[in-house]
Amino acid sequence: MTAAPADWTMRSLLVSVRDLDRSVAFSSEVLGLREVGPEGQAATLEADGRPFVLVLREVKGQGVIHGQQELGLRAAVFDVGSQAELDDVAGRLAAAEARVARSRLHEAEPLEIRTGVSL
Repeated sequence: MTAAPADWTMRSLLVSVRDLDRSVAFSSEVLGLREVGPEGQAATLEADGRPFVLVLREVKGQGVIHGQQELGLRAAVFDVGSQAELDDVAGRLAAAEARVARSRLHEAEPLEIRTGVSL
């Protein structure tokens, strides 16, 4: 297994679940996360003292193989320390056959957004 980039920090995850109450209980009791925002069919949990957010979204029915109702990890947000590390992460996502998109936030800024979906 290849090591993660040195300045790699996980910021948030969006996970679609079948049973929101059960998933919130697991995340609280086992992972030690604190619920900060129930909103209908979703819940937001945070890690005390760490910049991490878990968003759980309940999917009704059995879920589907692809699309908005797919169960499991839907999005992950990470911070990296440099453009080289961002390129490394994008390469890892592409090698894992994740969808990777690239766009500049502002022409004058060297920052870019990369998203990986359908892991």
